[in-house]
Amino acid sequence: MENHLWKCEVTHPDKWAKKQRPVYAVEESKPKVITYVNNHLKDGYIVGKVSQLGKRLGMNLYHS
Repeated sequence: MENHLWKCEVTHPDKWAKKQRPVYAVEESKPKVITYVNNHLKDGYIVGKVSQLGKRLGMNLYHS
């Protein structure tokens, strides 16, 4: 399977919490990205919008 570059917005249920920077991940599918990012988040934070940025062409080269 081909790997894709994904951007995940991280949010907190508390509307006054500081906005977090997005998390970037390389995975095969959207559900795998959500699982991967959820495993690496601090308590209370959740994955918001997930966007596919590009398809992997080489070691560190991506094309959108």
